[in-house]
Amino acid sequence: MTSTAGVFAFLIRRTFAGAARRRLARLREPRYLLGGIVGALYLYFWVGRAMLRNVTNSHVVGPRLQVPPEALALILSLAAAAVAVYAALLWVFQTEPPVLQVSEADVQFLAPAPLPRQALLYLSLLRTALGIAFGALVMAFFGRGFVPHFWQAFVAAFVVLSTMQLHGLGLAFWKARQAEAPPEARRLMRLATAAMAAVGLVALAWIGVGIDRAIRIVVSVPDAPSALRALIDGLAPWASGFVPVVLLAPFRALLAPAFAPDMRHFLVSLPAALAVLAAHYAWVVRTNARFEEAALEGARRRAARAEKRRSGRLHGLPCEAQRAVVPFALPPSGRPEMAVLWKNLMSHRRSRLRSVVVWWAALTALVFVASAAFGITYASVAGPLLLIPGLICAAAASFVSLTLPMGSRNDFREDLEKAAVLRSWPLSPTRLALAELAAPFVTIVTVVGIILSVGVAVIAGGRVALAWHALPGGVAAGQMPVQWIAPGLFALAFLLPALAAVVLVVQNAAVLTFPAWFPPGGRRRGIETMGTGLIAFAGTMLLLVIALIPAALVGLLVAVLGWSLLGPWSLVPAVAAASLPLWIEVAAGVALLGRLFARFDVSAESWA
Repeated sequence: MTSTAGVFAFLIRRTFAGAARRRLARLREPRYLLGGIVGALYLYFWVGRAMLRNVTNSHVVGPRLQVPPEALALILSLAAAAVAVYAALLWVFQTEPPVLQVSEADVQFLAPAPLPRQALLYLSLLRTALGIAFGALVMAFFGRGFVPHFWQAFVAAFVVLSTMQLHGLGLAFWKARQAEAPPEARRLMRLATAAMAAVGLVALAWIGVGIDRAIRIVVSVPDAPSALRALIDGLAPWASGFVPVVLLAPFRALLAPAFAPDMRHFLVSLPAALAVLAAHYAWVVRTNARFEEAALEGARRRAARAEKRRSGRLHGLPCEAQRAVVPFALPPSGRPEMAVLWKNLMSHRRSRLRSVVVWWAALTALVFVASAAFGITYASVAGPLLLIPGLICAAAASFVSLTLPMGSRNDFREDLEKAAVLRSWPLSPTRLALAELAAPFVTIVTVVGIILSVGVAVIAGGRVALAWHALPGGVAAGQMPVQWIAPGLFALAFLLPALAAVVLVVQNAAVLTFPAWFPPGGRRRGIETMGTGLIAFAGTMLLLVIALIPAALVGLLVAVLGWSLLGPWSLVPAVAAASLPLWIEVAAGVALLGRLFARFDVSAESWA
C-alpha cells in the first residue's frame, strides 16, 4: 500500500509541476504577461482578498443564510426530494460508459506495474477527490449556506459532492455489467431501476403537493410576517410524513450536515452522511468490472480534450445521428453569403431552423397554457405574480444579448485562422464581414426571442386568467404596475438585437485589429487568457456605452412625444427609434470590418 501511495504522490506532484512550468513559460511573451497580470489582479480583488480576509477573521467567513430551524427542516426535505428526482433521472437515462480520470501515460505506466488491480480506479478517485475538495473549499469561502462555521460548510459540501460523483460512477459500472450478467441478474437490475424511477416520481409528486399547499397558505394570510409563520406551521405535517422521513431517508441523511443549524446537530448528522459516502465508495471499489476499459475510455477522452484545447476548438464532432442534420437546405446556386451562414451555423451545433421554430412555438404555447391554468387556479395572487416572470425574462434576455456575442465565436474569431481560404471566396470584404456575423446573430436573436416570448406568454396567460375571473389587469406589484411589463418586453425585442450586433462588431474588430492579443480560433484556457478576455470585455463595454449615447437621446425624445398618446406603450416606439442609431453604427462597423480584413496580412500575423 505504501508503494501505491508513493506512486500516486509522484504522479500528482509531477503533473502539477509540469503544468506550472508550462504556464510560466508562456509569460515570457508580452501579450500573455499582460493578460496574466490582469487575470491575477482580477482573481485577487474578487477572490483572493475575500479569502485572505476570511482566513484572518474566521468568525466572518462567508455569508450565512439566517433561517429558523423549523424552516431548515422544510428546506432539507425539499432538497432531499430534488436529489432523489435527479438520482432517478440518472438511473433511467444514463447510458454513458464508465470513465476514469486517467491519461494514456497513466494507463501505460500503471497497468503493467506490480500494483493492485484497482490502481487506476484509486488514482482516478484521488484526482477527482482533489478537484471536489477545491470546489468545496471555494463554496465554503464564498457562502456557508446554513451552517455556522467554515469547516462545517467545507465538510458538508465535500461529502455531498463526493457521494454524487461516486453514485454516477458506480451506476455507470453497474449498467455496463448488464450486458454480461445472467438473465436473473438483469431482471433484478431492471427492477431496481424501476423502483428508483418510482421513488423519483413519488418525490416529484410530493414536491407538487407541497407547492400547492404553500400557495394556498400564502393566499389565505394577508400580511407577509404572518404568512411566513403560517407557511412554516402549515407545511410541517407535509415535511414529516412518510415520503420525506422514510422514502427519502438516505437523501436526507446525506444532506443533513449541510442544513445543520448548530454544532450539535452537525456532529449528530455527520456519521449518517459519512456512512452514505462510505457505502458508495464500497459500491464502486467492489464492483466486479473491467477497470481497464473504463481507464482506456477516460484516457481517450482526456487526450481528445487536450487536443481540442491545443487547437482552441472545445466543441467536438457531432454524433453520427446528427451528421445529416443541416440548418436549412442549401441550393446549389445562390448568394454566397447564405453558404457562409449555413457553414457557420453548422460549426457549433447542428439543428434545423424549422425544428427550432416549431419547438419555439410549442414552448410558447405550453407556457401560455400553464400560466393561464395557474392564474385560474390561484386567481387572487395571479396579478402581482405577473411581474416576477416578466422581469426575470427581461433580465435574462438582456444578459444573453450582451454575453452570448462574446461566447459565439463562429465568425471571424474562428474563421480568421483560414484567412487565405477566405480571400478566395467570391465575396467582397464587406459582404464577407456581413456573412461572417450572420450566424452568431441568428443564434442570439433566436435565444433572445425564445426568452422574451416565454415572458410574453406568461403575462398573456395570466391576463386570460384575470379576465376569466373578471379581475382588473392593472394590479400593482411594489412600485411598478403590471402594465409596464408587456411594453417592456416588446421594446426589448427591438433593442436587444441591435445591442448584440454592436457587440459582435466590436469583438470581431478586436480580432482583426489585434490578432496576436485576441487570437482567432476557439476558446483557450488559462489565467492569461482570462486576463485578455477581461481587457476585451472592458473595451467592448466602453464602446457600447459610447454607442448608446445617441440612441438614448433619440429614444428619450420619442418617449416624451408619445407619452400623452400611448402611455406605457410609448416605450415600444421610443426603444424602436433608439435602435436606429445603433443599426447605423452597426452598418458602419461592418464596412470597417471589411476594410480591416482587406488590409489583413496573413503572413505577418502569429497567434500560436
